[in-house]
Amino acid sequence: MRREGSNPAGRCVVVRRRLAVPSIVRVVTERDGRRDVVVDVLVAGTASLLSLLSPDAAVSAATMAPMASAGLKSGLDRISLRRRVRQEYVFQWAADTARLEPEELQRRFEADPDLEELLLLVMDAVEDTADQKKLVAYALILAAGAMTIDGTQNWQIALAETIRDLRPQHLALLDRFTWTTDRLGLANVREDGTEVVPEFLDEKQIARIGSDLPALPSLLAVLQRHGLLLGKSVGGGGGFGMGGAYPVWQLTAFGQQVHRLMLDLGHRLH
Repeated sequence: MRREGSNPAGRCVVVRRRLAVPSIVRVVTERDGRRDVVVDVLVAGTASLLSLLSPDAAVSAATMAPMASAGLKSGLDRISLRRRVRQEYVFQWAADTARLEPEELQRRFEADPDLEELLLLVMDAVEDTADQKKLVAYALILAAGAMTIDGTQNWQIALAETIRDLRPQHLALLDRFTWTTDRLGLANVREDGTEVVPEFLDEKQIARIGSDLPALPSLLAVLQRHGLLLGKSVGGGGGFGMGGAYPVWQLTAFGQQVHRLMLDLGHRLH
């Protein structure tokens, strides 16, 4: 069976077939057929840009175009190969973790539309990362999907979508919601003097503890969008900015699960 159709964005289409190991999942990149055109456009664009700066540089660029074209083709081929290898490794890791033969793992995913949706999502996400923690997490997600009962795949899909969007900066900010008051530089302590992890942090506190992180509002928005953080208003009973209320954010149960997973993988891989 095959999933295909118009693909103006040039994204990868996963073709599902029964194949011998290790080629369990084939990835067909629709851009491949237009690779020469893409390379020629890049080279021509370079020559045009240089012509604005120096006529001599434009002549030099045009002379080196065949060499540059060959180099770009080789680079694109290498990228495609590495993406394919990552997909095969992740699928094999998932089969090993589930204690299934790769063919049986594939059969289970093909038999359930929700599981197949999870497979397609993970295989697409694997292409876009070289982060070892993410690759291992994707393998665990596939293995869990193959072994769990019906109705739990939605959780694994949400987890895979979340991990795909997380960068080291997102995880760094998420981690700070688990810091104690002393580490955060806050005065709140229990009466017996022991430290606590604050239930929530306000804008000023987040700005202070995240001052070393670039694009802090964007990081916060991604964590909130995936349900890792919950934003709410406190202090006034109204909406944000109303009746003396001010916004705060707190770590959710899902956020705690994702944090523990990525932290544990980081410790095991280093």
